[in-house]
Amino acid sequence: MHSAARLRDELTFTDRMIAECRLHITRLKKIISEMDRDAQDTDLARDVLATFAAALTRHEAQRRLIVSMTEKHAVKEPTPAVAKSRSSDKSRSSDKSRNPGTRHGRNRRSVARR
Repeated sequence: MHSAARLRDELTFTDRMIAECRLHITRLKKIISEMDRDAQDTDLARDVLATFAAALTRHEAQRRLIVSMTEKHAVKEPTPAVAKSRSSDKSRSSDKSRNPGTRHGRNRRSVARR
């Protein structure tokens, strides 16, 4: 299972990859346009452009997956405040389970006999 911090890191990385792909695509389109204008062969540049377009598609799909996992993780994991209150509830209940009849250090039976 992925932690929330790891999912945030993966989302940050994926967003950076998406931004870089978009930047490369923009630059390649400009270069191809200039090459066309100069009557140069653009086959290789167009292949590279197609590669970046495919990478962008994969990164965008990966981003959707990470966002989905983040949303599922948020539903399954309580917020830190809720987790803290639950852990303190558990510690209180575990105190009771160790000695369920005690109250302020005394056993209920000994209090009732007095």
